Amino acid sequence: DVMFIDASTTCLAFARELAKSDLLRISIATNSTFVVNELSNGVCEFYVVCTGGELQPSLNALVGPITCSSIRSMNFHKAFISGAAFSFDTGLMTTQTSLVEVLRTASSCAAETIALVDSTKFHKEAFLNVLDCSKVKTIVSDSGLDSATRRKLESKGIRVLQ
Repeated sequence: DVMFIDASTTCLAFARELAKSDLLRISIATNSTFVVNELSNGVCEFYVVCTGGELQPSLNALVGPITCSSIRSMNFHKAFISGAAFSFDTGLMTTQTSLVEVLRTASSCAAETIALVDSTKFHKEAFLNVLDCSKVKTIVSDSGLDSATRRKLESKGIRVLQ
């Protein structure tokens, strides 16, 4: 598998789980300095590519045109991204202007976009639109996701994993 993992705290938790796994032959690109560190300390030996770009210290994220240019040169089976909010009308949203283009670019370079969204972020709005619902094929959430929200997501053709 070849995947992109964004710089969100939710994706960092995912990277921590990957680092404990016994998976083989995975190539991972990320714009997160924390994800790079997490994967370098893991049991598995993944091929890890850091996108480069401008460091946004408050997020430990690499952002900007260099980051997006680097991502555009890659092809992913899956892009794992997250945001600050998710609604059925707007889709995935964030509060950080510097992340919007990075997340959109990663999604456009992936065969499948998987949104990691904890249950507290549903039915909320945030400042900036990242992706509408049609661009998200799978959502991974926690056990707090209510059944009505799950059914509505599935009715839109989105696979839900808890």
